[in-house]
Amino acid sequence: MKGSERPLSEAYDVALLDLDGVVYIGHKPVANAAESLAKARAAGQRLAFVTNNASRTPSAVAGLLADVGVPASADDVVTSAQAAARYVAERVPAGSKVLVVGGWASGTPCTRRGSGRCRTPPNARPRWCRATRPASSTG
Repeated sequence: MKGSERPLSEAYDVALLDLDGVVYIGHKPVANAAESLAKARAAGQRLAFVTNNASRTPSAVAGLLADVGVPASADDVVTSAQAAARYVAERVPAGSKVLVVGGWASGTPCTRRGSGRCRTPPNARPRWCRATRPASSTG
């Protein structure tokens, strides 16, 4: 990767930041991460926090970020569960049953994408949702 002659916060409008190992490790901050991210924000760069950990909701991730000194809102966080819900909404026919295998937070974005049908079948841990299309889509 080639170096930059100017600060990355000037070269890029948005930084997509992985979390564990980049911003924090477990529940402890990575050295200098909070200060560096505050400088990037002050320079006008937007920060987006991305995680492949679907076990936490965006609000829980934002809380953990605040605990390690990085202010963030749930709107600043993108989880793999959100990405999966969007994928389903855009590519799976409306009304299809979608099995969501994961923790509680994994099924939440399915409900928030408008299905309202995410539930746990009796005697089963996985959740299922009925796929829906975003309001602006056709088909």
